[in-house]
Amino acid sequence: MASGGFGMVDEHLRGKRILVVDDERELADMVAAILHGAGFACVDVVHAGAEALAAIDSRAASPERAYQLLVLDVMMPGMDGFDLLARVRERPA
Repeated sequence: MASGGFGMVDEHLRGKRILVVDDERELADMVAAILHGAGFACVDVVHAGAEALAAIDSRAASPERAYQLLVLDVMMPGMDGFDLLARVRERPA
């Protein structure tokens, strides 16, 4: 990912839109801050699977706004990261 060491994002990655999904708010915010500090322009955070699906759906109609990377917590209550990923994969591309 990084060409110049930690904190430097290659130019072709700078415009990527990332959604961080984690029920632990402090951890999610820390991951988002690190990604934003590394040069990613759009890093959003949600704290539950249902919130993630709503966020993904809200951007899906507009390819230039759609998320291109999801960072998922595997062990969330309710819908865990594996269930969330399965539901995302069921959606049209």
